[in-house]
Amino acid sequence: MTKRLDPVHPQDALYAAARMYPGGVKALAIVRDVSTETMYQKLDRQNPKNRIGFDDELFSLLDQLRAAGVPPWDDAVAALAHQCGGVYVRLPDSSSDMDAPAASLAVSAIREFSELMTEFTADANAGINDAALARLEKEGNEALRAIQRMLSWARQEHDRRQTERASLKAVA
Repeated sequence: MTKRLDPVHPQDALYAAARMYPGGVKALAIVRDVSTETMYQKLDRQNPKNRIGFDDELFSLLDQLRAAGVPPWDDAVAALAHQCGGVYVRLPDSSSDMDAPAASLAVSAIREFSELMTEFTADANAGINDAALARLEKEGNEALRAIQRMLSWARQEHDRRQTERASLKAVA
């Protein structure tokens, strides 16, 4: 029987990311110096015996996932923020620029969410099932992240240009 994961539950998001670690959960357990069985138990939210501690283990585990290049390494953080009523936004590096493809992807994420909302509001009388709600939350959070990335980039550009202008005035 396949385990059904909730993408907005931090423990499930962490479990899904750990499965994508190079070599899977078994390899991650070896790196973390715990048995494979213990690692699976720590990642299983149905197991009250073993849990990931936030202050010591969670951040270390997230760092290892990020260092390994696991694409959804921070989905657990997004799910935790969602559970707390918030939205997690990974800010772009201060050295990164928002080029045309990145801007296009951001706009696309926002457009997809808008279309999805239109679809859901049109079918509101039919109700929203669990899968549809999960999809709506996922797409909505992606749109919010895209907006935050665009706002962060705009702030960086604004600050950079203000600094350039101030430097030019100082020279003149």
